[in-house]
Amino acid sequence: MLLNISDRKGKSMNYYKILKDGMVIDVNYVFLRWQEKHRILIGCEAADAQYIQSSDGMEVYRVRWLNPVNSDAPVFPVVEAEEISEEEYLELRKQLDEGLTPVEPEPEPPAEPELEEPELPAETVMTVGEMRREILRLREENEFLSGCLLEMSEVVYA
Repeated sequence: MLLNISDRKGKSMNYYKILKDGMVIDVNYVFLRWQEKHRILIGCEAADAQYIQSSDGMEVYRVRWLNPVNSDAPVFPVVEAEEISEEEYLELRKQLDEGLTPVEPEPEPPAEPELEEPELPAETVMTVGEMRREILRLREENEFLSGCLLEMSEVVYA
């Protein structure tokens, strides 16, 4: 026995596409759980669900990521279900209602990051002589700064 709970006013909707062998066979948002006491399937929220119902209410499917079922519960075909947006739900629903095999949109390839050219100073080429002079200048500057550092440390730690 199935319970149709298609009217869920006031609650946020989570839509799902139901896939079998990688193909979309249905879209829906109605979840069910097995009530052992009365031995029936009842509608419930996704957090409590063990099954998902087909949109026409005629089929029930088992989805592995839903709550486990006990051994007394009925056995239903196993499918995959993926959460989708309302827009995707409406598009897939339209395709299914028209008897078409739903075609999932190709995922957009990730945008390649634009490589920025580093800004180089106007004069980037140095002759060997200019490089030697620059090395000597930097060596002298390094010796001067090292001396300053030694002097300051003598003052601080004296």
